[in-house]
Amino acid sequence: MLQDIAAILETCLEQITAGRATVQECLDQYPDLVGELEPLLRAAERAQTMDRPSLAPEARARIEARLLAAAENIPSVQPVR
Repeated sequence: MLQDIAAILETCLEQITAGRATVQECLDQYPDLVGELEPLLRAAERAQTMDRPSLAPEARARIEARLLAAAENIPSVQPVR
């Protein structure tokens, strides 16, 4: 049952994101699951309208430098023949 709800939720979110359905239209498709789906869909709807946090350019540069330095220390892998 949980996998079914997860699959239905994913389908609804894809439809909503693509503009093919509203939250209410998705809920109308699954009347037996309204209690489970509605809070999840409403939370996703609110999350989409929230401002996304941004990093200061200096912080972004520091993180990028650390990632690049860490990547240089990863040993190269030779393909097996």
